[in-house]
Amino acid sequence: MKNFLRKIKLSEDVEMELETEQLVFLRGWEELVDFGNPTPLSNVFEAFSSSKNDFVGQIDADSFTLRRRRRLFESNMNVAVAKGNYIQNGGFLQINMEINALSPIFIPLFALITVVYFVAGFFVVASNPESALFILPFLALHASLMLGIPYLFLRRSVKRMKRDLEREFYFMTKQ
Repeated sequence: MKNFLRKIKLSEDVEMELETEQLVFLRGWEELVDFGNPTPLSNVFEAFSSSKNDFVGQIDADSFTLRRRRRLFESNMNVAVAKGNYIQNGGFLQINMEINALSPIFIPLFALITVVYFVAGFFVVASNPESALFILPFLALHASLMLGIPYLFLRRSVKRMKRDLEREFYFMTKQ
């Protein structure tokens, strides 16, 4: 499954090397991250909080799990979750992380949408085979939009999370 998600760009492995110490890195993260549950659907009223931090997650001595905080009136979907670990190698901190946008809650949703469209197509063909040649292309177009638009949002969420983390890591080392 992981290889399939990487192939369709809903998951990405990122390796970074920062010129900083692990304790400095941990102190910097504590300033940027609110500690909480990093699952995408964990807090419905999170957009109404007054925190200035950009990320929500859990940070341990050698690993982390985080996601971007939802903001009120923000148009993009922040569902990507970054899980990773870090190891001190001399004067450098090696960070290995996986950014994944497909939460386990989305899998049954996509499966249900696919099943609904197959059943609808079957009923169209069974009820009136003559009009099926005109209705099935529109049904297929609608199904591709209903599955394609969320896919594009999830894919963009992975790209944005990667860019935001690289930016935060860069500025964290420059302070």
